[in-house]
Amino acid sequence: MNKNKAAFCLIAFASMLVAFGDLRSLITPLGYWLLWLTWLSIAGFYLFLKQENFSKNINLEIKILVICFIALFFGFMIASIANQDLLTLYQGFKLFVILIIGLCIIKISQSLTRNDIVIICSLVVGLSFFAFLFVKYFLPPLHLVLGDGREGTFLAAPGTLWKAGCFFSAFALAHYLSSKKPALGSLIIFSMGSFLVLEDGSRTGFLWLLISTSILITARIVSIRQKLTMTGIALIGFCITFVTYLVIFGPADNLASSAILGFERLTQGDGARLDMLITGIRQAEACLPFGCGFGATVSETYGMVVHNAYLGAIGDVGILGLIGFVLISITPFFAFYLKSQRGREAGFGSVSYVPLAALIGSAGFIFNENLHSFRTEMSEWGLFFLMLSFFLVKANDNFQYISRKNLTVIQV
Repeated sequence: MNKNKAAFCLIAFASMLVAFGDLRSLITPLGYWLLWLTWLSIAGFYLFLKQENFSKNINLEIKILVICFIALFFGFMIASIANQDLLTLYQGFKLFVILIIGLCIIKISQSLTRNDIVIICSLVVGLSFFAFLFVKYFLPPLHLVLGDGREGTFLAAPGTLWKAGCFFSAFALAHYLSSKKPALGSLIIFSMGSFLVLEDGSRTGFLWLLISTSILITARIVSIRQKLTMTGIALIGFCITFVTYLVIFGPADNLASSAILGFERLTQGDGARLDMLITGIRQAEACLPFGCGFGATVSETYGMVVHNAYLGAIGDVGILGLIGFVLISITPFFAFYLKSQRGREAGFGSVSYVPLAALIGSAGFIFNENLHSFRTEMSEWGLFFLMLSFFLVKANDNFQYISRKNLTVIQV
């Protein structure tokens, strides 16, 4: 672990707050925000003691991120004025607080190493896994089971539980694929994450687990021309975990359908979400150019906020808000481009797959926003900032090409 234990604990706690975002159902949304504001106070004090400030060594991608957030913020302000809506003004203020918290996460994360990131993500998955089992078997009142069989808890409800299992467990798999010797612990953590995704039953989670796992293993196969021992073990381990899940945790009358609930729901389609998208398009057109105010993009048929954050953004806060939101979402990929231009090692080889896992997580955020509502909550935005921060963490050794024939190593 990095000697900077304060930075490690701060980012670990922030990660746990994201993973247990539904904690606000127990302590109220205000209580959940007070936890984040407490975190921000401690983080600010930590940065003050370290004599760190936001204006020191700001990379271009961070400047662009701030500009995009300002554009989104003005989208909220204009929509608030156009519709005389104080709720939209309040949500814009929350967005400003989210930006400050996010910048602190990015700044503090730069004191970490890639191994720290793996440990933090492993802790998140492990605690989520054991918390779920503890609640399920020892605190049934806090256990949530939906009518279609999806499970979760009041800490991480169905629809949220999969995020810890999918986004954070990808770093354990990345570490496993990067290790010279098989890291059994990382494989176990990845298996725990897969279990959480299966229990959640989310279509989004099930699909993204397959996509992210496939990308990481494909990167391993492409970059290493040696015997793929670890990859083979990973695949076998995943299959064993899946079968074990069927035998131990699946109902006796219908094991397969319980275990692959997310797959079944995926193949059945989602007429309700499609109907909401059509409604969202109509409302977005009707609310151009300034938006109709936060939360206005609602399906009349189902009485729910439209499950597409991009349609929600243009319908709620107009064209300027949508532009800001889209540019924020793709900032990690712009950061990857700049990192490549600077000649910095991005970690897409056998040395480390951690940056790739972070970039996949950023892509997962974009993917998730296509299927869920437009929100101003740290349980959503915190995931974005963590994935971006983990990608920006520097390797112990960075590689820079001096010429076409020579390769030098620069210590950072």
